Amino acid sequence: MPARTTDDQQVDSTLARSSPLARLVQAPRAALVWMKSNRLAALVLALASLASVGGLVIVTLRIAAGRQPEVQVTLQQCLEALDEGRYEEAVSLAETLRQQSQAEQQSGGALYVLGAAMARQAGEALLKERENKYLLAANYLEQARREGFPPDRQAEGLYLLGKSLYYSGQLAAGRPVLREALEFDAPWRTELHGLLAAAYAHGTDADAARALEHNSGYLSDERLSAEARHRGLLQRAQILLRLGRLSDCRTALERIPEQSSSYADALVLRGQLLLEEARRLKTKKDPSTQDQQAAQAKFSEALQTLRSAEAHDTLSAQATRKAMYVTGLCLLEMGDTEAATNQFIRTHALYSGTPEGLAADLEQAELLRLAGDHL
Repeated sequence: MPARTTDDQQVDSTLARSSPLARLVQAPRAALVWMKSNRLAALVLALASLASVGGLVIVTLRIAAGRQPEVQVTLQQCLEALDEGRYEEAVSLAETLRQQSQAEQQSGGALYVLGAAMARQAGEALLKERENKYLLAANYLEQARREGFPPDRQAEGLYLLGKSLYYSGQLAAGRPVLREALEFDAPWRTELHGLLAAAYAHGTDADAARALEHNSGYLSDERLSAEARHRGLLQRAQILLRLGRLSDCRTALERIPEQSSSYADALVLRGQLLLEEARRLKTKKDPSTQDQQAAQAKFSEALQTLRSAEAHDTLSAQATRKAMYVTGLCLLEMGDTEAATNQFIRTHALYSGTPEGLAADLEQAELLRLAGDHL
């Protein structure tokens, strides 16, 4: 074997230094040398490495935490919040419950809680917000009824649904629901009678006879407060007037004392009663002079009664606007067309956004048409 030359030894040395194993062995030594000569840079590099490792740990922990199972909302939690008057919490829980599987929704339970909470909040809301809240409550409760009210909530569900339908202006739809709710022995039976009386007394398909029946059911409750009884008597007088039972209407009105909050409205109704009595005398087949004089006397008494109603009215002015409109009708019946027209103009100007204001505007337009004035 030939002897190795110096050049061969240099080649072997170069190969050895450039081999992976050699570089692996020499790397720590070279790094140590670099760190000694560049201490500040080495410190920065070490801190950056530590931060990277810490960030990786945090991300890993967060991912692990995100994989933890979510806490499931139960219907019982929703109902407890509802019953304790924590309506916002009840709504939030019910919304979460709706997002869970259909099996966990438990027969419309979440929808029931949403509707019940909305209905109870509507009762405490401002007047301008109340109708919209009741409308939303009715929608939720109707869906809950189709899917099934929660156990032991059938009676209250029907009561709240019927009430929400009534106060959102859906009288025809509310009547059968209120009647069904009345079949249960529940603490709100008296209120249901009152709602049914009002629902049957109004609307295009009103039924005064059934309204009177439910009004009797309402007034039969001996536990009624004085003010609640007075409101019931006022409702009864309105129904009796619609039925043409004038004597019974007068009797009901006489039971409402002057100190009652319903007294101003009772005076308006008394004015309407006098107006109707005067009309009957005036429109007799062959009215005598005495009948005509009696009619004029009742017209005059009606005007005085309506002015008294305005004087007894509260800040809400509900009785006032009714009294002003009926005053216009009374003047019209008395043959004073000019005074009646002016009265309707004033009523519409003051209460244009109310039923009485709109009715006054229609009366005014009709009088102008008859007079040939189409302005």
